[in-house]
Amino acid sequence: MEKAQGEELMRAVREGQPAAIIVNTRSRRGEALLRRAQSGLQQRGIRIGEAYAIREPSVIREAVRAIVSREYPLVVVAGGDGTVTSIVGELAYRDVILGLIPSGTGNSFARTVGIPLSLEDTLDVIANGRVANVDLGKVDGTYFANVTTIGLSVAAARFTPSLLKRYLGSVAYVLTGIYRLFSHNAFLCRLEIDGEPHVFQTHELIIANGRYFGKTLLVSDASVTNQQLVICSMAPLDRWKLGTLFITLLRQREATLSGLEFLTGHQIRVETEPSQRLSLDGEIHGETPATFSIAPGALKIMVPGEA
Repeated sequence: MEKAQGEELMRAVREGQPAAIIVNTRSRRGEALLRRAQSGLQQRGIRIGEAYAIREPSVIREAVRAIVSREYPLVVVAGGDGTVTSIVGELAYRDVILGLIPSGTGNSFARTVGIPLSLEDTLDVIANGRVANVDLGKVDGTYFANVTTIGLSVAAARFTPSLLKRYLGSVAYVLTGIYRLFSHNAFLCRLEIDGEPHVFQTHELIIANGRYFGKTLLVSDASVTNQQLVICSMAPLDRWKLGTLFITLLRQREATLSGLEFLTGHQIRVETEPSQRLSLDGEIHGETPATFSIAPGALKIMVPGEA
């Protein structure tokens, strides 16, 4: 039924019902992306009813909420994983399709669902692809698209100086993470995964709805349609190996992890001593204890393949 509903919405778009487009940008390049995307979609037969270049990421969610209330069947959004997570709560289980243009650094969610990273190929997917219903993660009622991290990477994100980020980009996080690694204390983690307890010490915990952390492949057989979250702990690693892995994760280069154990589950309770902050696709949100779950088939999104 959900599949048929998505196809019906997209049929309306192809028959002339207008779509809306939002680009997350603070630069002229982003405004140029909006013009190119709007023009490219119109050339492919997609009418655009509203188009926005938003310079303040904090207002993107409100903009999407307003667009959804106006009953556009397709909302095209250009941004990275943080942008996607900020808006999926407005799209979950709604009669609206997301057309995603990946324009972030890692584009983990786009990689997981198979969306190409070049603009022209992405526009082809939005105009001519198929509608898929994919799972979202939830933590204490808040939706997220890709990953929640707990531990060292959160500390690196919180304490990286803004000036360093401006000039060095993702390298700034690597440098800060390495510096903090030597003073970062492992924390006690108690997990309950679908009723089964797990207790260990760790520096980092990753809970993922999909395959990727940035450009790094976490686990090849993960899926956003199997109603399972992937749990990765760096508990078995000493500081040297942890530092090497941390650099791999934050350099935002294509790589594959090895030597780690992964668990999967539908419902996950996380308790830590001491309490730890949570990062949802790069944005700090809440702290432990926290309960994670899957929202099955919550998001309609355009993916490659014939309609």
